[in-house]
Amino acid sequence: MKKLLLLTAFVGCVATASFASNAKYTVDETTVDNLFAQSSDVSMAAAGMNVPELMAPTSVTNLSADAEATKTGFLIRTFFCGNFALHRSYMGTKGLFIKYFCTFGVIGCVDFWWVVIKGDEAFNKFKGNDKWVVWNDK
Repeated sequence: MKKLLLLTAFVGCVATASFASNAKYTVDETTVDNLFAQSSDVSMAAAGMNVPELMAPTSVTNLSADAEATKTGFLIRTFFCGNFALHRSYMGTKGLFIKYFCTFGVIGCVDFWWVVIKGDEAFNKFKGNDKWVVWNDK
C-alpha cells in the first residue's frame, strides 16, 4: 500500500512538472466585461417558458389513471435500473429502494430473468405488491 501511495505521488509530481511552463497568461478584464455586455440572455424565461411549471415536482412512481404498466416497460426498467428498484416503483410498490440498492443488483437481476422466463404470470405478481421478494411464495 505504501508503494502504491508513493508511486501515485511520484506520478502526480512528474505530471505537474511536465505541464508547467514559463508562459504567463493574463486576462483582460475590459474585454471580458465587453463580451458579457454584448451577449444575449439565454434563459427559460426569455424563451417564453413557464419556469415554475417546469420546476414542479413530478412523480415517476405512480402511473396515471389511463396508463397501464407494460411488461416491456417493466423489463427495460429492471434491466437498466434494477439495482435502484425503479421497476418496482413503476409497478406501484412503496419503499424497498434501499434494500434493492444493498443487494448490488442481484434481486433486480432475478426479477428480470423471472419475468422473462415465467412471462405474464410473474409480471402480474409485481402489480401493487409491497413484498420485497415477489418470486418467493413464502
